[in-house]
Amino acid sequence: MGLTDLSLTAFLDEIDSNSPAPGGGSASALAGALAASLAKMVGALTIGKKKYETLAEECKLEFVSALQMMGEIKEDLHRAIDRDTEAFNQVMDAYKLPKSTEEEKAFRHQQIQKATLLAIASPEMIATAAQKGLKTMEIILKVGNKNTLSDMGVAVLLFSSALEGAILNIKINLPGLDDRPLAEAYTLKNESMLKEMEINKKRLLAEIHQAILG
Repeated sequence: MGLTDLSLTAFLDEIDSNSPAPGGGSASALAGALAASLAKMVGALTIGKKKYETLAEECKLEFVSALQMMGEIKEDLHRAIDRDTEAFNQVMDAYKLPKSTEEEKAFRHQQIQKATLLAIASPEMIATAAQKGLKTMEIILKVGNKNTLSDMGVAVLLFSSALEGAILNIKINLPGLDDRPLAEAYTLKNESMLKEMEINKKRLLAEIHQAILG
């Protein structure tokens, strides 16, 4: 049974345990999936309303496309909840390999490197999906039912948390990479994504707060 097959209570209990996984990576994926779900809810509470029906067809199509994107992000991040924990477990399994002989040490090191790359690839995918979701929130906010402004704000916060949380999980694995140029490339990409996230998050939340105040 995967993590996503558990009840909410059981899932929380899995995190609230002495096991390091599921941890921050899976929690980040869940945060992003929740954000996308909220965006989809906004869509369901917008399409068909009188104000929506008065919009230009081009605007409607853009909104529907954004909602479809949110559906894809939701599914990707839903799967990533289990995938991230599986990747972490592979790292742990690699470190448990025998190291009595030079051959065993070499094989163990090789497996650790492979597993570390997987442990980086998983949160990288989460961060990329969350970044896409955060950008797409601009369209959701522009068209979405104004009665759901607080829900849109929470979606922005959750996408931002998912993105930064995923990047933290990338960062913690980078020292274990032998390929230092690759590690540096990840570092530069991480910093760029975080800067862009802060700009988008601040702008979107400012718009939402202002819109709520009227």
